[in-house]
Parts: sequence; structure tokens; C-alpha cells
Amino acid sequence: MMNDYEKKLLTEVQLAIHEIEAVLGTTFSFTEMEDNTLLVQAVGEELKIIGAVVSELNRMNSSFLRMNQRVVEVARGIETDDGRITLDDITWVLQNDLPLLKEEVQQLLMQE
Repeated sequence: MMNDYEKKLLTEVQLAIHEIEAVLGTTFSFTEMEDNTLLVQAVGEELKIIGAVVSELNRMNSSFLRMNQRVVEVARGIETDDGRITLDDITWVLQNDLPLLKEEVQQLLMQE
């Protein structure tokens, strides 16, 4: 059973995913992001939130979220701005990992 803090963290992830979808829609193209720096920055900020929250959840309970390592790595790369995270990496996470994370978070929240 989840405690209230864990539920709060999962809700933060859910809200950040919703913000990304509100900005991008549920389908988007690499070209759309490539041509819009503000869009990339907005998405990057939400990914940083997701990465931080997922890391916190994993510190508390490593069995919580399965599909998270790539999201956390990309979020950390965006946070440090060390140049190793490319737009391709961000796009990959948005198209492949984020939908899985969204589904997993929804399932966890519905269990309560």
C-alpha cells in the first residue's frame, strides 16, 4: 500500500506528463521540436521534474516504476546541460518511454 507522499509524487509525474501532452499533443514530430527552442525548453523542464520525482520514488521503493531509467538519464543530462543529451534522445523518451511511464503511473494510482 502506498503512503500519501508516494501518491503525491506519482501525481506530480502524472501532471508533468499531462503538461508535456498539453504542449505537444499526444503525437508530435521531431521536426516540430527541432524548429522551436521554447518548446524544447518547456518539455525539458517537465522531463527534469519527472526525472527528479522518479528518482525520489526509486530511492523510497525500487520496485515502484519499471520503465524509468532512460527518463531519469535524459532528465539528468538536461539538468546538467553537459551536451550529451540530444534532441534525438528527448524525442525517443517522449515517443517510447513516456507513454509507458504514463500507463504505469495511472495503474499505480488506480490501485489505491
